[in-house]
Amino acid sequence: MVARTDGLQRCHRLRGAAKSAALYLQWDLKHRSGAQNGTYLLSWKTKYESGMDNSPRFDLGVDFWAVDFSTFFAIECSYLSKIFTLLDDAASAAHWRRIGFKVTSAIHQVLWDSNAQLYMDTWSNGTVSSVRAESAFLPLLLDNLPVSRADAMVAALQDKTDFFTPTGVPSLSMKSLAFCTDMWRGPMWVNYNWLISMGLRKQLREDMVQNLLVRTVDTVKKYYDKYGVVFEFYDSEDRVDPRTLARKGSRSGGVRDYHWTAALIYHIIIDISSHELHDPHKRLYAHLYVFFVMIMPTSIANNTED
Repeated sequence: MVARTDGLQRCHRLRGAAKSAALYLQWDLKHRSGAQNGTYLLSWKTKYESGMDNSPRFDLGVDFWAVDFSTFFAIECSYLSKIFTLLDDAASAAHWRRIGFKVTSAIHQVLWDSNAQLYMDTWSNGTVSSVRAESAFLPLLLDNLPVSRADAMVAALQDKTDFFTPTGVPSLSMKSLAFCTDMWRGPMWVNYNWLISMGLRKQLREDMVQNLLVRTVDTVKKYYDKYGVVFEFYDSEDRVDPRTLARKGSRSGGVRDYHWTAALIYHIIIDISSHELHDPHKRLYAHLYVFFVMIMPTSIANNTED
C-alpha cells in the first residue's frame, strides 16, 4: 500500500511537471519561433536569454534562427513526449514528438552550412552567420544526424587551429578574429564541454567523449588544487589564470564557486570513473575519488593555514 501510494504521488508530481513544461514550450512556440511563418526554428529576443551574453554571435543583433535555442527546444520536446508516454497520455506524447520532429528537421534542413561544415546561426533573410561558436556542435545531440555531418563536426573538434584546446572546446573558434580570453569569446565553459560530450556519445564517439571529459577535469582540478574553488570559465589555451580572465571587458575573472562548474564536474568525474568501472560495487571508488582526491586535500590545507 505504501509503495502504491508513493508511486501515485510521484505520478501526480510528474503530471504537474509535464503540464508546466508543456505550457512553457507552447509559449516558446508562440513568442520565440517562426511556426506561424512555416518554420519551427527558434530565435532569442535578447542575447541575455541565451546565457552566452557577450558572444560574437550577437555582435550584429539577435534576429537569427539560433542553433542552440532550436536544439534545446527539440530535445525538450522529445523528453516531454517520453514523459507523457509514461503518464499514458498517448495524444500529448504524439503531439510533442511531432513538434520535436519538425524542429529537428528544420535544424538539419536550414541551419547546416556546407561551406562551414557546421550548424550555423542563420539570419531571417537567409544569410548564414560567419561566427563559428561552440553552439554549432549542439546538434550532435539530435536524432537523424547524417554520419557525414558528424564526421565533419568531429574533424573541427580535433583541429588544433579551430576547436581543439588543452582544456576542451573553446566558446569561439580560434580561427575567429574575435577570439580572446573574455567570457564567451574564447574561454572554455564546463557546461558546454559536457553538452558536446553527450552529443559525441549519442553519435557513438566514446573515445572522444572520454578525452574531452578528462581534459575538462584536469583543467578544473589544476586550479581547484591551487585556489580551493571552481570557476565560471577557464582560459581555453590554459595560459591565463582564471582569476584574471576578462569578463565583459573587466579583468575580474570568472565567478568563483560557480554552480554550473560545481554540479557538472562531480558528474563528469563519476562518468570518467564509471567508464572503466562497470562493476556497480567498484563505482563507489569514483565517489571516494571525488572526496579524497579533490575535496579532502584542500580542506586539510585550509585548516592547516588557519
